[in-house]
Amino acid sequence: AEEKKKPNQSATDIERGHERTARLMSLRGRIFAHPEVNEPADSVEAFRVAIEASRAIASEKAREIQAEVFVQYIQGLLARKNFNDALAVLKDAQKVIPDAPAVTAGFGDVYLEQEEYRAAEDAYKKTIAKAPNFVSAHFNLARVYGHTGRPALALKALEAVQKLDPQYPGVRLELALNYRQQKRLADALNQFNLAIKEN
Repeated sequence: AEEKKKPNQSATDIERGHERTARLMSLRGRIFAHPEVNEPADSVEAFRVAIEASRAIASEKAREIQAEVFVQYIQGLLARKNFNDALAVLKDAQKVIPDAPAVTAGFGDVYLEQEEYRAAEDAYKKTIAKAPNFVSAHFNLARVYGHTGRPALALKALEAVQKLDPQYPGVRLELALNYRQQKRLADALNQFNLAIKEN
């Protein structure tokens, strides 16, 4: 990922090149990680190059790109149920971008998939404390509360999701299921109908 400066090339141009490389290799990694392609070695190599390219970016945008690359990488690992590698990648990400909410939420995603609900809850709460508008952390915290038999807390988290992003995928269905669990059948039916209309 080391790019040499050409005579007429500015530092900004080099940084843009690193950014482009990071994004393209991240996309390549996601494609290779897709279950229909299933080329894990190529996926790992593409994400490695993406991470290296993102480390060469000096601007604040680097943190955003690095977090995006790491999160996409772990999503591919989670899709293959490769929890140990996902945790290892997140630990590496934590060293590179220690305060990134996406990395903290990534730990929650791994723990949620492993049904380690207490650890997932802690990770999502830390994410929300760092970034109150991190919609997926609220949504997945609601899922944790649902799995652990706390429908009132799940409803509160789902309402936060709906306030932040009313069109967030799956929020209406989760609300409907939550209302049904709480015997609020009219509200459940309304959310089911809205979910059907949106799809």
